This record gives sequence, C-alpha cells and structure tokens, in this order.
Amino acid sequence: MEKAKQYIEEILGESIIITTIKSKDLGSLLPFYMTEMYSFCKVQMMHNTLLLFEPKHNDDLSILQLSKHQELIEEKLHCKSAVVLQEIERFQRQRLIEKRVQFIIPGKQIYLPFWLIDLKEGNNQKRQKKESLSPAAQMILIWYLLDKKNLIDFSSSSLQDLAKQFEYSPMTITKATNELVSNELCEFRTDGKQKFIDFQKDKQNLWARSEPYLVNPVLKTIYIDHLPNSVGHVLSNFSALSEYSEMNPSSQRYYAIDKTVFYGLEKTGEFKNSNDREGKYCIEVWKYNPEKFMEIVHNNDFAVDPLSLYLSMKDNQDERTEYAFENLIDHIW
Repeated sequence: MEKAKQYIEEILGESIIITTIKSKDLGSLLPFYMTEMYSFCKVQMMHNTLLLFEPKHNDDLSILQLSKHQELIEEKLHCKSAVVLQEIERFQRQRLIEKRVQFIIPGKQIYLPFWLIDLKEGNNQKRQKKESLSPAAQMILIWYLLDKKNLIDFSSSSLQDLAKQFEYSPMTITKATNELVSNELCEFRTDGKQKFIDFQKDKQNLWARSEPYLVNPVLKTIYIDHLPNSVGHVLSNFSALSEYSEMNPSSQRYYAIDKTVFYGLEKTGEFKNSNDREGKYCIEVWKYNPEKFMEIVHNNDFAVDPLSLYLSMKDNQDERTEYAFENLIDHIW
C-alpha cells in the first residue's frame, strides 16, 4: 500500500493520511473469504475517505469478481473504494474502466471518477474524440479481429477491394475507414493511387481500445410464430450464447437477419402476425449482415460471431451471462 500512497501524493501534490484496517475489524461487515483475499486500508484525501483494497495474490485475476467485490465493499462499508493492483495487462485495465471499477496502479495509472480523476500514463496522450462506428466500419474491424485464417489480407487489399469483399459502395468503405483512422484504430497507407488499411497486430489490445466505439448491432426485434423458409437460420442472443458456452439453451429461439434482407421480406408479407412483444421466434434485425461472418466463425457455423454477440447483449447481462462472455472473449485471443 505504501507505493499506492506515494503515487497518490505524487499525482495530487499533497500529503495524505493512510490507515491500515485489520481483517478482524471487518469480520462482521464482509465475508470471511474477502478479508482473507485482500489487504485493506483507509485513505483520507481531498476531504473524502477512500477505502483501498489490494489482492494478496494476482493469480487468476477476474475483472468481474473485482467489480462484484467493489460493489459489496461500498455497500457494506458505506464509502467509495478503489482496488490497488501492481501489474496487469492493458486490456484488463480497459475492462476495469468499462466496469467502472475504480483502481490505482502505482506509477502507471489512477482511475478515480468519483473525484473526477482519470490520469493516464504520462498524462500526455491526445484525448480521442469518441464517436460510435458506423455498421460498415464496425464490420471491417470485427472481421479483422476474428479472421485467424487471413481470408482478407488487409495489407494487400485496397479500399476498392474491401468494398467488393464487404458488399458496400466504395464511398461507404472510404467513410468507414476514415472513421477507423480518426479514432486511431488503424492507419492509412497509400501506394500510388490506391489506399490500404494497416491494423496493429496485437488484436487483443486493439479490441480493448476499440470497444468504447462499438455499438449494439441490433436495430430492432420482432416476434413471430412461424419462421419463413427464406430466413437464414443464424442463431443470435441466448440461442447463440448456448452454442458458444455451457449455458442451457433458452426456450425462446433467437435469429439474426440483415436489415436489407428483412425489409425486402417484410414487403412481400413473409413475416405474418409479427409484433414487438411475444412469439415462438424472436427475429433480431441487424445493422450489418450477420451471415457474412460465417466464413470466419470456426467454432460454430450457425451462430453470429462472438464479438457481435457480446456487443448485442452486454447491456442486458446478468451474472451468468457475464461469466460466459468473460470466458468466451478471453479465449478468442
């Protein structure tokens, strides 16, 4: 904890008071396993009290577990808290921020939004203008992240080539790649009159950096009792998650369909008695074509890709699905 104290004082430019809390003093407030798992101390800073808790062992560090434990600590002890960590991967830091877990990594980063403090390594990086990616840009990025067989070689595929590959107009692809470049998710490379995309090779880090820009691919949902034969049977939502994990399938069957295909079938009356509340089948209308990823989804040929699946469900997760996604995404890399 001493390193954390010195780092806080260095950042704030003022002395702080830190007091160790013994496990026995927390025994009546926190579960025994938590008092054995962490060291605790109390910091008085900026006229506020902050409780610091540090894992005694960093083995098998679970971001979800840290998030749950921080919620419990703040609920039982009635004060804000932050976890002190020594060395963790960059993508794990990103996951902590996404979960709004306050943390201190001595000498590297402080993330304390309660005090409006978010001081990152060196504090000299340019702030990014965070704008959500368009469906085309998101599709390109997710393809790159999942394409382990290099079916599309971005280093040799011009923007015109990508337009054909992803079935978008050249103008749409140009706009999409401009979005990726402006958000510093890739770089342009020019060879004569042709432009190419250069992505960084560390895909795990790229995913962590890009997730704040990615959006839910589901445009809307409808419910029907009879599934038209013309609808591609691409599983989504809980139906897809059960294919990727050990979760039991839900009684509701979920399917994904591209919005262009959906509106075409809707015009011809293929979706009879559709509504937005209930039915044997739930049809998710996607902003981009989920079937396109069937070429690179190697674990399952009938479910939407795992990254898009996560993005479609991350705002509606319970503890069971959070664990399933944490294991799923970690194993992608």
